[in-house]
Formats: sequence, structure tokens, C-alpha cells
Amino acid sequence: MIRKYPLQWLDALILRNLVQNRNVINITEQELTTICIAIQKEALNIEIQIKDEVFSTRKKSEVRLLIRKYHSYFIFLIDKIAENRKNDRYKTKSILQISQTIVDTLSDLLSFIETRFEEFLNVDQRVPVTYLQVSRRELMLRLRNIKDLKSNISDDCKTLKIIIDSFNQQFQSRNAPKTTYRQLRYQKNLLHLIEKFNFEQKDGNFFSLLDERLINLNFNSADYYSYIITRIATHLTAKNQKSGKLGFLLIVFKELNQMETSEKICFDPCQSNIKVSVTNWIKYETEYIEKSIELNIGQKEMTVSKEELQHDLLKEKVECILSTDQIGLILRAGDESRILKAKSMNQVFKSIVPYLSTSQKRDLSYKSMRSKSYTAEERDKEIAIKTLERIIKHIQQY
Repeated sequence: MIRKYPLQWLDALILRNLVQNRNVINITEQELTTICIAIQKEALNIEIQIKDEVFSTRKKSEVRLLIRKYHSYFIFLIDKIAENRKNDRYKTKSILQISQTIVDTLSDLLSFIETRFEEFLNVDQRVPVTYLQVSRRELMLRLRNIKDLKSNISDDCKTLKIIIDSFNQQFQSRNAPKTTYRQLRYQKNLLHLIEKFNFEQKDGNFFSLLDERLINLNFNSADYYSYIITRIATHLTAKNQKSGKLGFLLIVFKELNQMETSEKICFDPCQSNIKVSVTNWIKYETEYIEKSIELNIGQKEMTVSKEELQHDLLKEKVECILSTDQIGLILRAGDESRILKAKSMNQVFKSIVPYLSTSQKRDLSYKSMRSKSYTAEERDKEIAIKTLERIIKHIQQY
């Protein structure tokens, strides 16, 4: 039994009637509407035909062959329309509208196959240029609708802007012509999610419900990753205590780890999984804060030990029978005669005076002593000289 060719009607319309039939140019509006409706009905019949054939086919290999055959021929027909549009006949209003209806219908059939029978397609195969152009036009139209939606929401407005900008960047990148069916399918699914998403839902967590859906889909745009990290960093900066920062990071880490994410699909094949990237950043930030806390505790212990040591040393002061002014004269003379060497005279007084005391005063100020050494009275000079002479006599007796 010879099976009827299921695409015969569309095939004839595209390859023969629109190109050769002169009457098509002069059709009325009513006839144009009738043809467009007939195209849509034919597409519905083809969809039913595909389901029937798949259902009646037993072997998986035969189903794969069948689906790929339909898929490749739909793309061939789209390519043919793109080629025919260079013909002057395609510049007439009636043929332009018919051809656009066919392209839209074939795109819907391709989406049907890619959605229902994705497992039978080679999704890592590069999308043909013509089909890619058709799909891009559809995606850009949907992006414009989402851009209009952005003005009506507040909380996820920045996230939506990042999604739109990420799409535009990807469309304009060098790798845009190398888009695979897997990537194209991902783009369509992502926009479908945004279009159906209820932006009025709130849950009070750090990650919004939209964030959760994007992480589920592994929306690993570099800009979106940077945006999440910036949000976390802003919250950390607002907290003064490191314990508060650690507590916040633990909450975010818990929220993130409770989310599911896909490892098979992604927005950008050149980037890492969004959940893994953010999780690693949180881990590194947590380790840094913990180490910082440990170092601060260690430094405080060292500071306390030094202060205790300094305090113990200062307890053992040497008492001098001279007055503050007289001691200052001797220390100044020792510095100026270069018997005592230091970076400065101030350093000489600062290093020695804290360990000295007098019968009148236990704690001496090195600054006061240094300044008074320049304004000493004659009596103080005489006592200082006699004291040094006594020292000389003792040395002479050794």
C-alpha cells in the first residue's frame, strides 16, 4: 500500500503555486483569508498525521527517522520561502501575507516537534540560518512585549532588564550563527516562563520566586551572576558585625541549596552552572570572614599580652634622687654629646623616662621632661653637675 504524501498540499503551494500561478497575485481579500485559513487547517492535519504515524510505529529507530525527516523538510520549506522572496512576485501584498502565514505555520510545526519529540532530534546540531532568522524575529517580538511588561513591576524589574540585555548580547555575539537546537529551545522556554510568570507573588526570601525559576532553568548569564553577587555584597556591607555577615551568608546558602537546578540545559554554554558559581562565591566569602575573625582574636590576644608585659615592666621602676628637671638636663646632655644614640632626642626620653621615678612622683611624662630640659633653672644645673662629679669620683676610685 502506497501512503499519501502528508505534505503534498503545502509542498505544492510553496514550490509551485506561489511561484508559477499568476492568478495568485490578483486574489481578493476574501480569497486571501480563505487561503490563510486553509494553511492553518492543513498544519493541524499534518500535526495529527505525525501523531498517528508515531503512535503506529513500533521501533524507536523508525520513530527517530520519521521525526527527523519531518523536521528537516519543514526547515527545507522555510528555506525555500526565504529563497523565493527574492522573486519580484513575492513583493506583492497577497503573496507576502500568504508566505508569512506559511512561515508562521511551519515554525509552529517545528516547535511542536521540538517540544513533543525532542529526544528523537539531534539537539546539538546547528540551526540552519533561515530557520534561525525566523526564530530570532519571533523571539525579539516576544522580548519587546516583556520590555513593556517591565514597566508595570518593581521588584524584579532589574532582573527582567538583565534577561532582555542578555538575549540581545547573545543575538549580536560572534557565536550567534552557531546556535544549536538545544539553545534555541532553551531561549523559547525561558521567554515562555517569563510570559506566564505571576510577578505579584512574594515570599520574603533573599531570592525572589523569579530568581528561583531562573536558577531552576540554569540561567547562567554572566550579567545575572554579577547581579546576584552584587546583591549579596550590598547586604554584607550594610552589616557592621562579622557575626551578622556570617549569619546572612548561611541563610542565603541554605536558600540556594534548597533549589533545584538543571545540569543539562543552560543559557550560555561558555559559562558555569549558575547555582554552582554562586555557591562557590558564598563558600569563599564565608571562609574569608571566618579567617578574619580568627586573626582578629589572635591579634587581640597578642595586644593584651604586650600590654600586660609592658605593665609588668613598668611596675619595676628605678627611683632617682634627682628632680624631673635635673634628670631632663642629664638626658639632654647625653643625647647632644652623642653618648646616648637614638633616632631623635624625643626617642631618648621616650625610651628611658617611663622606667624612672622620683621620690615626689612615680609616673613621669617624657614629653614634659624633654620640654623642661630647655628651660631649667641655674640651681637644677648645679645639682646635675654635682651629681655627675660624684659619679666621676666613684669611677676614679674603681
